[in-house]
Amino acid sequence: MTNCKHPRISESFGRPKGGTGGFTLIELMITITVLAILVAIGVPGIRTILDSLSGNRAVNEIVSELHNARMLAIRYGRPSQVGFDTATNQYTLKWKDTTGDQTRVSDFQRFRGGVKFEPNPPGLGGPSPVLAAGIVFSPQGFATTPGDIYITDQDNSKVIRIQIAYSGAISEMRWVAASNQWTYD
Repeated sequence: MTNCKHPRISESFGRPKGGTGGFTLIELMITITVLAILVAIGVPGIRTILDSLSGNRAVNEIVSELHNARMLAIRYGRPSQVGFDTATNQYTLKWKDTTGDQTRVSDFQRFRGGVKFEPNPPGLGGPSPVLAAGIVFSPQGFATTPGDIYITDQDNSKVIRIQIAYSGAISEMRWVAASNQWTYD
């Protein structure tokens, strides 16, 4: 016990009378304040992570569609095409199967972080003719219009390059500004 002149006051200081356990209002307010500070610190980091994951999903989706277009051309023995529209941030897969012409349109609007096609990322070379012409795969699976597709976030801090070779091979590279070079992921 403390050296207090009023033992009843020192024993019950900050605690409800009657001996019931629990937290005081001040303890709850301090806890809530600490939690609010931790959440405020963590939210920007979580947004950055979500934006990065969204960009990765967009790249994976495009690569998957390119592989799909190549497989459809081989399967049906007819050319297939993936076209790109940088103004609307959409891409279109066109192919012919046994029932006729087929088309599937997708866009990047559902992805966070301003993911978009970039015809000419700043400082990374000339424009990409692929975005204007699209990618066409022959019935043998070759790309008749090989080239590069660039996908960036809204401030061009992350740039992904998807390369399509004549052979139909598709690869991804990431721009590393610190070393001023492309690297494979």
